[in-house]
Amino acid sequence: QYDGGGGLCLLDGTRGPVDFRAGSWQGFEGEDISLVLDLGEAKNIRCAGLGCLEDQNAWIFFPEKVRFEHSLDGVAYQPFGADADHAAVATDEPLIKDFSAACPPVKVRYLRAVVTAQKKCPAWHKGAGGNAWLFVDEFWAE
Repeated sequence: QYDGGGGLCLLDGTRGPVDFRAGSWQGFEGEDISLVLDLGEAKNIRCAGLGCLEDQNAWIFFPEKVRFEHSLDGVAYQPFGADADHAAVATDEPLIKDFSAACPPVKVRYLRAVVTAQKKCPAWHKGAGGNAWLFVDEFWAE
């Protein structure tokens, strides 16, 4: 339903606006996701990030946690920086937030974001217990 414009939309450098209907966001309902970025060759990187949207009026919540991992072979992954955690707080305003991790430069070919979604709307939300959405727009390394 929310494909963000296709398979490579998370890598096209186009950031989504606060309006989730604009078509720049990939949406996932009630589930965790795992994304893998292949840099094509081993490169030194120091930062990784994932752009996310929250619009609680549309049952869209930031993830509870984003863990970044790196690998040279795409099989054995190591942690990359600290986990980015978030606890849901009631708000009427749509928000965009980058979940990111930084560390001293490390040689990486594959970068993985393991995203723990807010799968259900919290008890204080008007849709309490219903499936929550996770919206992402960009996954990057630098």
